[in-house]
Amino acid sequence: MRKCTRFLVVLIVLPWALWGCGGSGNLLKKIPPTINTVKASNRYVKQVAAIMIHPPTTAVGKEAGAFYFKALIHEIADEDSRSRLVTPADKDFPGFMDALTHPAQESMPNPDMTTLCQGARQAGYQGVVVAAIRDIRVSTLRSGILWFRKQRYLLHFSVTADLYDPYEAAKVVSGVLESKVNISKNDYESFRSGTATSIEKLDDEMVDAAEGLGEKIGEALSDMKWKVAVRGTEGDRLVIPAGSSVGLKQGDRFVVFDGRRQLAGQEGERFIVPGYEVGAFQVDAVAEQKSEGRASTKGKIQYGDIAVPVP
Repeated sequence: MRKCTRFLVVLIVLPWALWGCGGSGNLLKKIPPTINTVKASNRYVKQVAAIMIHPPTTAVGKEAGAFYFKALIHEIADEDSRSRLVTPADKDFPGFMDALTHPAQESMPNPDMTTLCQGARQAGYQGVVVAAIRDIRVSTLRSGILWFRKQRYLLHFSVTADLYDPYEAAKVVSGVLESKVNISKNDYESFRSGTATSIEKLDDEMVDAAEGLGEKIGEALSDMKWKVAVRGTEGDRLVIPAGSSVGLKQGDRFVVFDGRRQLAGQEGERFIVPGYEVGAFQVDAVAEQKSEGRASTKGKIQYGDIAVPVP
């Protein structure tokens, strides 16, 4: 009986409590939107910088690496037609990647992704792809039983391909593939002696690996929201590093979220955690590589905040 009485009291009091707070709907409205809840427009071209680190120093490795990187870029572009991938072979390869392509470097080091992502944000890029061949080596293996045992010659390789979201400095895709392939005795011996310039089976395996990893990255890119960082503010005016080259035009509207909160990673990385909505703006001036607009709330939008286009 007491339980029934308490239940009836709750039913009577709860509507009055909600009415006193303006209703349950108003309670929810007091929570500002986040970047994960906004319905974003995805009609702009995503600019993606792609680089290969740890290029092999042997002739076989260099050829296999070229096959791998070319096939990887091709597969990503096929999977996501709205992305424009820029590599060191392109004349407009971004300056923030220059440190990884210095000709004096025999082997490109593992990049500082916090710094790299910061450069990508400032340049208006929506993604960074980092590929690598981590290992290429040969070995032998005797297989079979008794007098049927025979010598096998194997080539082992390991490749990676990672996609980073520069607006959160976080890894979106971490692709790793390790495999081995049977090769001929001649290929084995020429690899060991350093006289081989290519191994056809290895090239084929590299293309297959690139297709598998590139498909994952392309799918992830396609699902990512198009974002851009606020690069400058003055009063109620602001500038973003994206313009007509990626499809922006006058009248385009953006919602802006706090992009200044950071978290430290276990190895010193700095990750950005997008916060609540801090304002909005509409583009009224467009150049090839930048656009300007007037903010809806003066002073709330700051350098580094993250803008998302809305329909």
